[in-house]
Amino acid sequence: MSSNSSERRECAKACATCPFLRANHGKPNPEGYDPKRASKEHGHQFHDWYSTKNLARLWNGGLKRGEGMVCHATDPGAHEYGGKSAPPGNERLCVGALAVVAKHVMFFKALIEGEPDIKPAESRRRYRAAAGKYPMPPEGLFGWVWQMGLGRTDILGGLSIPESLEAETVESVGVPWNDSIVNQ
Repeated sequence: MSSNSSERRECAKACATCPFLRANHGKPNPEGYDPKRASKEHGHQFHDWYSTKNLARLWNGGLKRGEGMVCHATDPGAHEYGGKSAPPGNERLCVGALAVVAKHVMFFKALIEGEPDIKPAESRRRYRAAAGKYPMPPEGLFGWVWQMGLGRTDILGGLSIPESLEAETVESVGVPWNDSIVNQ
């Protein structure tokens, strides 16, 4: 497959090893992956894949600010953090992370549509209360809405955003902290 973004295969289902699947939270790392050893060998910090600390790092590191994340199963650089590298040109967006993001976006949309006269400060207050410890800032929500409308993570190409997500994936993703939007 070419690396041309218009030819990328869409994927609407999270992979079985996605860290955002609730069933994977707290599991041990993939076999053969030792983050302490990898940190020593490579000179930078490695993380336990399914730990709360790592998921918070991924969420706060960019997802909540409107940045997409490559699915580790399609990442040519996965060996850098303990995964099996995939051939370049077939990278896909992490659908598990996208489903978490979409739940936040849809919650905020429902707030606005449910009460057309709601003041912006009140809608943000209610959103933050429901989102718990790690709400998206307004620019993150706006960034994801813009990208979802565009169908990709970057105006100049980026990773394709599926038109829809499988219901099973949406129901099975979550975060290991208090977030009533995602962990219903």
